[in-house]
Amino acid sequence: MICFKFDWHDDLLLLSLERLPVGKRIAAPIDKTSKRTRISISFSRRDLTRGLFFSSISATSQIAVSLLLFKNRKICAGFPSFFVAFRPPSATDKAAVKMDAMSTYGRFLYNGAPRHAKIETSSGEEIAHFIENLFENPTPTGERARVAELSILPPVAPSKLFAIGLNYAAHAKEHGSEIPREPLMWFKAPSSLLAHGGEIEIAFPHHRTDFEAELALIIGKRGKAIAESEALDYIFGATCAQDISDRVIQRDESQWARAKSFDTYTPLGPYITRDLEWGNLTVETVLNGETRQSGHTSEMIFSPARIVSFVSQHITLEAGDVILTGTPEGVGALKAGDKLETRISGLKTLLNSVKNSA
Repeated sequence: MICFKFDWHDDLLLLSLERLPVGKRIAAPIDKTSKRTRISISFSRRDLTRGLFFSSISATSQIAVSLLLFKNRKICAGFPSFFVAFRPPSATDKAAVKMDAMSTYGRFLYNGAPRHAKIETSSGEEIAHFIENLFENPTPTGERARVAELSILPPVAPSKLFAIGLNYAAHAKEHGSEIPREPLMWFKAPSSLLAHGGEIEIAFPHHRTDFEAELALIIGKRGKAIAESEALDYIFGATCAQDISDRVIQRDESQWARAKSFDTYTPLGPYITRDLEWGNLTVETVLNGETRQSGHTSEMIFSPARIVSFVSQHITLEAGDVILTGTPEGVGALKAGDKLETRISGLKTLLNSVKNSA
């Protein structure tokens, strides 16, 4: 065996092994204290005699390092020498970085119980690898199943479900409201959660009932009075959400919880994705194939970090809690028979249908 060791100063080191019978990919997190990563790569003599190529790609700097190993250059003990060449990353490289940097988790009904799983794609098919201790230390159990054979659940069962209103200036304007000076927060009932693929049941069909696409933050650990500078460390990941709203009740009451907490009025999911860059995600509603909302998180009045910090000044956050971060302009009415898609860049699309409540 021969082992190469090197340090990489960045947020992520990805090693992509190619030109082998079976490609391999290794992602290594850094030590957040030292900001350094050390990787050891071992090759057998058999591998080295074939000649190898692999790339180390920085997700931040977008620089790729290529190490080329040649069987026709020999050093002591008969191992080939190597040299380092720099090149810009290819589109394939960038896609590999994005895929490996973002872990995706779902929640399913498995053997009669709700279970979390890490989602991986193999030959175009999603596979659920079941885990324990999602928030503290995700640990594989060795069990796996095809997602297509499972019943999908909302990705968490939160103790608290928060919503932030009027967090996009254009939506505040269409709502006829002033821009808030601090986050406008209220509770939604956790019983209003609806899974990917579920049916939204309009409680009062004669009331106007609107869709509102939102980025949902999933809290990863307990926190109180969190500083804004530390708030992102408390966000485990994000998912798609809809804040379905009965406008008649909302406008007749001074608080909005009832108008937005009917059963099925918070579609959430399908998966939690980690390590998103929050700055400019696209947030969209597509209704019956037509894009009705299209905004960007860069238009938020209050950032995810500001929201988490604000909520935590008043209420202790727990792992699994959910915060909806507001909707862009373009909200509109739903009716029975509609097909609703919630699309956020970097996240799997949330799909739901609509019917009238029995």
